[in-house]
Amino acid sequence: MPALLPPAAMVLIAIPNAWGEICSIPNSDSSELGRTFDTRGKTMKKVLLATTALVLWAGVASAEISFSGSAAAGIGRDDSNDDHDYNDGEFHAYNSGSIDISASTETSSGITIGVSTSVSFGTSFAFDDGGFADEDGTIGAPTLTISGSGVTLTFADDGVDHLYSDDTAGDVGVAYSTDTMSVGVVLDVDNTVTDVDGQDVEVQWSANGSFTTSGVTVSAAFDANENYSLGLAYTAGAVSASLENDNGDSNTVTLGYSADGMSAEIEINDDSEWTLSGGYSANGMGVSVSMDDASDWSASASYDLGGASLDAGITSADIAYAGISFSF
Repeated sequence: MPALLPPAAMVLIAIPNAWGEICSIPNSDSSELGRTFDTRGKTMKKVLLATTALVLWAGVASAEISFSGSAAAGIGRDDSNDDHDYNDGEFHAYNSGSIDISASTETSSGITIGVSTSVSFGTSFAFDDGGFADEDGTIGAPTLTISGSGVTLTFADDGVDHLYSDDTAGDVGVAYSTDTMSVGVVLDVDNTVTDVDGQDVEVQWSANGSFTTSGVTVSAAFDANENYSLGLAYTAGAVSASLENDNGDSNTVTLGYSADGMSAEIEINDDSEWTLSGGYSANGMGVSVSMDDASDWSASASYDLGGASLDAGITSADIAYAGISFSF
């Protein structure tokens, strides 16, 4: 059987002559050999369009596009100190969703270029938000990444978290990583001023780095405002320990354990402020609790339905919720 022509070669079956006419070239075994067929007007335009489409189709690299997201609904009670409309300490319904969109392609030289964005909508509920939060329903600014040979370049206007503190963000990030080390730099090219705990903060750049060997990781991060942190961490099986120094005057020690569905962690600093947390999961059920030196505590539980989850939780501030959530 004769070999099939690739799409780009099939285009040569239709060739315009000097008078703008399309001359069909029949197969050598065809009874039409030697005859010329003239095609004009709309039919000619269709052939030219089809020819152009085939050439474009043959030359475009493939791209991967993916969609993912999550949704949740239930009943919750907000903190009376929260600034949401539902801050009356009574139970209200909540329902929210988010959709993440990403696309990527790989060049002939092996460089991967990707873009991602997301949209959130409805009224969400989370302990971290103090209860209810309104999602604006608008598509977020896209993040574009270019990566290859361990280097990743990220572009996102005020969307790249700074490396000393993620309370502020920059516009461009560069990172390089191997199996044992990583370094990164974030730049704020337009000098954005951010409100952090009531203070205007401007961070022009930040950087970090880490190196790991024999289970020991040494790390450092700093920024243009002379802030810095140093870290030392060790992991051996189910046990982990870390020490972090912030700006030379604050030390935090963290000890952790995680194995067989059970986890526990304690964190304490120079001011004797501590946080204790633990969790356990088995057979589709999970529970977690946390408490600190200020007598604040929280507890939550979940049950896996297979494709969805039943969730419930309560805190010492009378924030509570019960609902269902799923991801896709």
